Amino acid sequence: SKDNKPSDSFYDFTSFYVSPGFIDMHTHGAGGNGFLDCSAEQVINGCNHHLLHGTTSILPTISAAPFNRMKDAVQSIKEAKDSHKTKNNIIGAHLEGPYLSAEQCGAQSPDYITKPIKQDYVELVNEFKGYIARWTFAAENDENGVFCKFITDSGIIASIGHSNATLKDVDMAIKNGCNLIVTHHPVIFGGIKKVLDGDV
Repeated sequence: SKDNKPSDSFYDFTSFYVSPGFIDMHTHGAGGNGFLDCSAEQVINGCNHHLLHGTTSILPTISAAPFNRMKDAVQSIKEAKDSHKTKNNIIGAHLEGPYLSAEQCGAQSPDYITKPIKQDYVELVNEFKGYIARWTFAAENDENGVFCKFITDSGIIASIGHSNATLKDVDMAIKNGCNLIVTHHPVIFGGIKKVLDGDV
């Protein structure tokens, strides 16, 4: 039911399902509302649309784009979270890029993919402390795990994805705090296959 019901009453929910709410860790929008180039109102509307299908907590996901556009999207997500107008819980933004592999860009635009740029990510994280929950990156482009260590030390979940990472690259990321390797599984398996085939 969309209405709040008293907890000390009995209700007949025959033919309905009762389950824990879903947590959507990777979604780019809903109901005609994207999470890039968006207003706070669009974020709110997109998140509320997800609730209609059982998502009670959400990480609005931002695609690779010029960094200032990604920053504006984080600002909109922050405003939506702070407004308390969403009916579900915005855990924080999920940045999917721009520090990805151009070879494994998938639906991401290769025009905006770069290696980690320290000044950019440090400024963004410092400005939006507590509003970025997850950041997907290609581990092979993170020299000595510097980016991964910075974001995980800042309380952000580091997730490998859109990547040509080898087992060595993944190991470096794990040593620097990465504990989520699930943004598009096949790219990780591709990197591990290179190791098994003796290509690296």
